[in-house]
Amino acid sequence: MGSFLEVQLLAPPWRARRAFGAVLREVRRLEAVFSRHRESELTRLVRQGGGRPSPEMREVLAAALALKEATGGAFHPAPAHGGEAFRFVGEEVEVLAPLDLDGLAKGYIADKGAEAALRAGARAALVNLGGDLARRGPGRAEVLVEAPSTSPSSPSSPSSSSPSPASP
Repeated sequence: MGSFLEVQLLAPPWRARRAFGAVLREVRRLEAVFSRHRESELTRLVRQGGGRPSPEMREVLAAALALKEATGGAFHPAPAHGGEAFRFVGEEVEVLAPLDLDGLAKGYIADKGAEAALRAGARAALVNLGGDLARRGPGRAEVLVEAPSTSPSSPSSPSSSSPSPASP
């Protein structure tokens, strides 16, 4: 997806390798569904003007429609187009514009990667896919967010750049 991947696992050493491998396999599998940067199910659907989507693609497309409606169009699955991007027609999808599902798909892939780690024996997993975080398992994870600078032309002062805790 053109992003970095970071995986943190809570697992005994004999399970950590298997859990990490499960995350990588799931991320690669889903990248083959959602990538705009190489041949994928998404690029084929756009090129062909539609087709029968996989269950994963259908789930993310349905989420994209729900988000577009919930945000009054602030989220759009085809931001360069602005109009109707796609529609479901029975079991198929008709694609009307080039789709950009990157942010939504990265979150979905991170979620599925964390779930794969648990199925493979990890007690807990944190998957960071280009800034989209997914955390599964017992306990908690602390995520720090750096405050933006007060002025785009001046560097951040220590008080404005100190990290503050946030919950995923």
